[in-house]
Amino acid sequence: MNPTPSYGYFYQVGGSLPTDAPTYVRRSSDEDFYSCLKNGEFCYVLNSRQMGKSSLRVQTMKRLEDDGFACATIDITAIGTADITPEQWYAGIIDYLVESFNLYIDFELKTWWQENSLLSPVQHLGKFIETILLKRVEQNIIIFIDEIDSILSLPFNLDDFFALIRDCYNNRAFQGAYNRLTFALLGVSTPSDLIQDRRRTPFNIGRAIDLTGFELTEAEPLTKGLAALGNPQQLMQAVFNWTGGQPFLTQKVCRLLRNEAGKCGENPSILVEELVRGRIIENWEAQDEPDHLKTIRDRILLSFEKGKGRLLGLYQQILVSNGQGIGASDSPEQTQLRLTGLVVRRDGRLKIYNRIYESVFNLAWVEQELAKLRPYADAIDAWITSNYEDKSRLLRGQALQDALLWANNKSLSDEDNRFLRASQELDKREVTIALDAERQAKEILSAAQAKAELALEEEKQANQRLKEAQRKTQLQVSVGTGVLAVSIVGAVIALIVAGEARQQLYALTVTRLERDGVNVLQKFQGGGEIASLQLAIQAGQELKTLVKNKPSLADYPAYSPVLNLQQILLNIRERNQLQQFGVNSVTFSPDSKILASASDDKTIKLWDVETGKQVAFFTGHQDRVNSVAFSPDGKTLASASDDKTIKLWNVGSIKQNFRLSGNQRKVSSATPNLGEKTPVSAIRGKTTKAWNIPTGKQIASLRKHQGAVSSVAFSPDSKTLASASNDNTIKLWDVTTGKPIVSLSGHEDRVNSIAFSPNGKTLASGSQDNTIKLWDITTGRKIASLNGHQFRVLSVAFSPDGKTLASASWDSTIKLWNIATGRQIASLAGHQSFVFSVAFSPDGKTLASASQDKTIKLWNVATGKQIASLTGHQNVVICVTFSPDGKTLASASQDKTIKLWSVANNKQIPLLTGHKDKVNSVAFSPDSQTLASASNDNTIKLWNVATSKQTAFLVGHQDKVNSVAFSPDSTTLASGGSDKTIKLWNVVTGKQIASFNGHLLGVSEVIFSPDGKTLVSGSSDKTIKLWNVATGKQITSLNGHLFGVSGVAFSPNGKMLASASWNNIKLWNVVNGKEIASLTRHQDLVRSITFSPDSKTLASGSQDKTIKLWNVSTSKEITTLTGHQNSINSIAFSLDGKTLASGSSDKTIKLWNVVTSKEIATLTGHQNSVNSVTFSPDSITLASGSSDKNIKLWSLDLNNLLSWGCSYLKNYFVTYPDKKKDLCP
Repeated sequence: MNPTPSYGYFYQVGGSLPTDAPTYVRRSSDEDFYSCLKNGEFCYVLNSRQMGKSSLRVQTMKRLEDDGFACATIDITAIGTADITPEQWYAGIIDYLVESFNLYIDFELKTWWQENSLLSPVQHLGKFIETILLKRVEQNIIIFIDEIDSILSLPFNLDDFFALIRDCYNNRAFQGAYNRLTFALLGVSTPSDLIQDRRRTPFNIGRAIDLTGFELTEAEPLTKGLAALGNPQQLMQAVFNWTGGQPFLTQKVCRLLRNEAGKCGENPSILVEELVRGRIIENWEAQDEPDHLKTIRDRILLSFEKGKGRLLGLYQQILVSNGQGIGASDSPEQTQLRLTGLVVRRDGRLKIYNRIYESVFNLAWVEQELAKLRPYADAIDAWITSNYEDKSRLLRGQALQDALLWANNKSLSDEDNRFLRASQELDKREVTIALDAERQAKEILSAAQAKAELALEEEKQANQRLKEAQRKTQLQVSVGTGVLAVSIVGAVIALIVAGEARQQLYALTVTRLERDGVNVLQKFQGGGEIASLQLAIQAGQELKTLVKNKPSLADYPAYSPVLNLQQILLNIRERNQLQQFGVNSVTFSPDSKILASASDDKTIKLWDVETGKQVAFFTGHQDRVNSVAFSPDGKTLASASDDKTIKLWNVGSIKQNFRLSGNQRKVSSATPNLGEKTPVSAIRGKTTKAWNIPTGKQIASLRKHQGAVSSVAFSPDSKTLASASNDNTIKLWDVTTGKPIVSLSGHEDRVNSIAFSPNGKTLASGSQDNTIKLWDITTGRKIASLNGHQFRVLSVAFSPDGKTLASASWDSTIKLWNIATGRQIASLAGHQSFVFSVAFSPDGKTLASASQDKTIKLWNVATGKQIASLTGHQNVVICVTFSPDGKTLASASQDKTIKLWSVANNKQIPLLTGHKDKVNSVAFSPDSQTLASASNDNTIKLWNVATSKQTAFLVGHQDKVNSVAFSPDSTTLASGGSDKTIKLWNVVTGKQIASFNGHLLGVSEVIFSPDGKTLVSGSSDKTIKLWNVATGKQITSLNGHLFGVSGVAFSPNGKMLASASWNNIKLWNVVNGKEIASLTRHQDLVRSITFSPDSKTLASGSQDKTIKLWNVSTSKEITTLTGHQNSINSIAFSLDGKTLASGSSDKTIKLWNVVTSKEIATLTGHQNSVNSVTFSPDSITLASGSSDKNIKLWSLDLNNLLSWGCSYLKNYFVTYPDKKKDLCP
């Protein structure tokens, strides 16, 4: 018997269902949740989003309240996660409880909090529960905490919060009142994720409620609403065949079916399939409202940024299993994949949840996303572009091994497999060639040695013959000595005079170069980036001729040209500068390769973005050109002019297609629509004209405005045209008929700017009346009026996802608005004058703004913080626009120039990012190929120095890692951690080889002996231990320090060991383990010690802000280096021993000339304490690790820096070829 049809049925898609909702499906988990809470059990419902957790909470809470329980819900997201302190957060929790239990009648939170001001925030909550909540609420209490995973976004740790909940549970044993208190946690997480500190007891209390999808037998409430369409049971079966019972999708498909009442009687399977494919799967990103599929996608690709490759690889295995899935486990990867909602555990197997997910997130999608993650993406693209012929793009050595490791367990495309096979074959051939070359070299060396021995014998005989000849001629020579002496004296005098002149010229040149180096950095910071880089390269080239082949920075007569060239390369963004008379508009072609500009000189110019060369020059307009726009396919350009015409140009052949006239007043803007057939002109009069591109004929003249038309915009579907006018109105027009649809009134002054939302449903307008208004395009009604600007609004722009609106104003600010709520999200202040233009980057993460203050500013949309301020224009910046690929920003100014800027900083000088906490130690491998870094995040990372890419991620320590050191042969890495252990790792495989235990407290530093046979470790337990690397056994333990050992160092000759503890340094004889000397001149803790390469000097850095150099043989202090403003954390000698580097808590690195004891330079750029510095074995590169979680690689090689500078300017040199021969010959 079919259920009675219910025409009032409403299927709710998203959000919590009301308690009386007819479509609420009661599952077995409902009874579990209710009965457990009623019995006083702590419960948690932790699974993927949109599974009905909130509706379950609402239903269960109603049943419990009916049973006499006192219930409260705390929504973590409502308290906030940004710009909030622990005090505010905990006070928000208490406020929720006071409000829910109606305690404000005789309880004042602010006064109570202040009375208990000595307590920590979590203690406030604990005391509130014990002394207020349990005392004043007599019933049994259940507190539901929803969206619990939001705590992971808080800027502070909340482990104490969960510890408090556990204490409430434990208190039941000895305080009866706590038996009345129960908690229920709901969210998208796992219990193990809730407490972040792995040293603390995990959140292991309570009952997990398994909230699964709908079963067909449970779905009767949904089935009833389908009775009007035919057989509801068959329809529901067809729905389940696609949704698998996933609650959100099941409700959504049922709702879509209800809207198809006219198709009743059709085959249920066919009806549902057509509906699902047409309304959900096809073009899913546009139809996914409310967000569901996008939520799953973003959770994979964004929430697990570091591990998304593993998740995609795991999901790919499930996809190719032909529905069998893979064996289920509780591994972190499988757990995270289940939390996305994409897969589900069934019968001990991990399977795709339903057919909809399988159709949307199919194999092609996975391969596309994996392709974006390929560590060799650039190489394979270039190889394919070369028609598979450019062998230089193939991988070799470690890069190949890294790629093969990444490709393991992934189903790759044919081209990926072909690329990797070709790389393996080439690598094998080159190894064979290298071995043959080594063999031949040995043969050549052997032959050379034989020749050398023969030559030595011949030289010996020749020396004997020479002695005999000298004896015979000695008498004759003495006669001419007097005459010769006179000649020599004259020559010496001439040489001395010439030498003094050269010395004076040399000194003047050095002084000028030092001054030029300083001046060029000041010029760069004040604007004119490209000009500053040219001057820096010029100074560097001149310095290069002076230093010739001197490798050491300490030997350079001037330092600023080297170091300031590096600073400029680190921060430069300006890529090129294009000259044109009075630029009014710029726009990129859809492929980002061409830039078009419109000018007061009546011309349009096309520029090659890559080279900066002008590729076309359009003439034909009789007055200034105000606006240019490309058609979506990039083949046609439209231009609008004061000569009252719009012209269309064929960009491919660079010929004028049509001359469109008909406007009787000046044309200020033109843009083709998305259909590519109709451009529109907005004129400084009262009409709008549309033109048909193929025929060149005018389509319509749109006349309804009572004032000048200031702006026009097409809807995304090209069916509607919006126009804004000085008559204070916006009009919507039907593009096909040319007839007005509606007139939008509400602004009290002229409308300056309009913009459609990406989905075409909303229009935003900015006006002289200081407001922005949002309009519903379907109804023509005003949705909201956004107030906040103090003066006229000049520009509006939607973010690509349509959720945020940016507005620029005469009041010098940019404001960001939440479209859904109409509330202001942020006000971006920084410009010193009017803001004329705003533009979002294609990914929506960056906002650019142009101002009368001559600057362009880049802003982080998420944080509202300024990323950069681009200076260089000499007059008002009128407009900014991003290239469609997001890599380039173009700006046009009244200074008659267009500038092209790199959106990202110059990456030629590497910044290594990836650690989640401060970096404590960095070390180069002796072969210079690898850099190791140790961090407070308990991990070690290995980096390829050449590519700056991470090659390995070493996990094993249970606490922060304090020190890393390579063995002399570069094959083994040692690490010491606060978990009291030393670990050895295979550098090639990344696998742990051994773990040494013996220290009673954390290990502060580890170091290998020069022969690699012994490892030394210093510990907070006051000892130094020596270990046999081969056997892993302790050789000896050196005792004598009264405090923890903060540093150890082997002398390069292997004879001596140094150790630092508090303000004392001890020198030890390695052979017998006896103390040689004790050095005590520092006034505070010694943080770092190191020997010079010749073992004659010891350097020490201390918290007393000084570095001391010691004579090792006499144990006497040589000198003290001062200049840092905070603790010295790390020091390192260069290979030749002439330069010393020091890293400090003052966030700087200093370079010192060891011979003169003078400071060479200060390197700035880290945002927090510098904890470790180390030179590469060739001393060309300096690495620094910091508490800002980053590692920087600094180049100290002038040749490298000059090469990088010239490389950066290659496009500029194409535009200005005469500049190259002087700077970069």
